[in-house]
Amino acid sequence: MQLAAFRIVQEALTNALKHAGPRTTLDLSLAADSCQVHIVVHDSGPPDDEPAPAANRP
Repeated sequence: MQLAAFRIVQEALTNALKHAGPRTTLDLSLAADSCQVHIVVHDSGPPDDEPAPAANRP
């Protein structure tokens, strides 16, 4: 379970950087008990004065 949670967080951070850009603000919360893991990732997107990264353009 630890490796799966690590990989999920790793992928979420990679996607935020790729699609929102390096100046995004990111909030991450992780909670676990004996039966469940809850991972919440939210990014603010690219700043208003910065175009979206090329990976996010059509």
